[in-house]
Amino acid sequence: MDTQTLNRLNDFLDKVEKGQDKPWIKGKVNLSKWLGVSPKTIQKMMENGLPVHFVKDVDAYFFNKQEVNKYLLEQ
Repeated sequence: MDTQTLNRLNDFLDKVEKGQDKPWIKGKVNLSKWLGVSPKTIQKMMENGLPVHFVKDVDAYFFNKQEVNKYLLEQ
């Protein structure tokens, strides 16, 4: 994927994430802010089975809020 397309895709994904009450969160730092924990805690949660979706072309992690909530309730 060329750089221009990659940048446009990243910009689009950032806009999607900023919408109100969207089901997806982009990135570990944003998820840590949403949950009120540190990024290290998110990394540990991922190692222990937290559902995560990695988009290789964009080099970004995405988290579905419903999946995160379900994971937390099952712990």
